[in-house]
Amino acid sequence: MSGYGGEPDWATPGGTANTSAASPPSAGAPTSNNASNLAPRSGGANAVQRILSILVIGICAMMAAVAVLGIIQFDWTSVTSYTDLFVAIYMLLFSILLFIYEVMWWKSIPALNRSLRKNFGFLYGIKGKAIFIIFVAFLNFGLENEVSVPHLSLATGITFFAVAVLHLFIAFWKPQLVESYQAPSAGFSAVSSGQNV
Repeated sequence: MSGYGGEPDWATPGGTANTSAASPPSAGAPTSNNASNLAPRSGGANAVQRILSILVIGICAMMAAVAVLGIIQFDWTSVTSYTDLFVAIYMLLFSILLFIYEVMWWKSIPALNRSLRKNFGFLYGIKGKAIFIIFVAFLNFGLENEVSVPHLSLATGITFFAVAVLHLFIAFWKPQLVESYQAPSAGFSAVSSGQNV
């Protein structure tokens, strides 16, 4: 965070923090409105980024399925611990959050994008998203008894971890594949010109 009372660097798409809470985002901020974030990339890098996004959408669906099964199958008659219920609820919320971010990457909604960037800015970079995916992967191992398909929970956790390691591998060992990565920036060009969208 730069400056007292300012916003963190990741809260604005320009990459530099605001020095005061009242100042608008930098003039160098991307001016993408609802345009797809896929357009300006090169062929190979574009394909890798699309594949990573599709993988994340797939693992979000897997985790949402495990979470819903955990909530539905929770045994309310002989409750000794609510741990599995809370883990399942968190899994559902985190899978929805990650899914919404990935959908925003394909087609942005300005108001939602501003809210996501301010509250979950760590998702707007490859490394931050990979660390979040690793964190969420361990939630899958936290469900003990409530999932009727225990192998689905284990497979989801392993798949989440593998996708996160793939993100980190590409970010550190093949950075040319993600150097053109552009996080969603819709909704920030209107703010910088003084309009509220």
